Amino acid sequence: MVTLLAVKASWFVTCDIVGVLVVVGVCAAVIDIGTSWMFDLKHGVCMDAFWLNREQCCWVANDTTFDQEGCTQVASLTWCYVHRLH
Repeated sequence: MVTLLAVKASWFVTCDIVGVLVVVGVCAAVIDIGTSWMFDLKHGVCMDAFWLNREQCCWVANDTTFDQEGCTQVASLTWCYVHRLH
């Protein structure tokens, strides 16, 4: 009886630890992706899809490298122009 209880308790603790680690990993991924996206907002907005950061917006499908100087999809617009407040 005690052994069965110990096995169940260890399984419960293991599942709790794994669950906490998954939640922490998801939070870290959201923070990492979100900060990258927000950092690129100051350089402009991707006119095709606002949710993409600069690298993803400028990435040509058949290229394997990112050419920052040749990017024309990211418009360096002021926020007043984007929100049509001018």
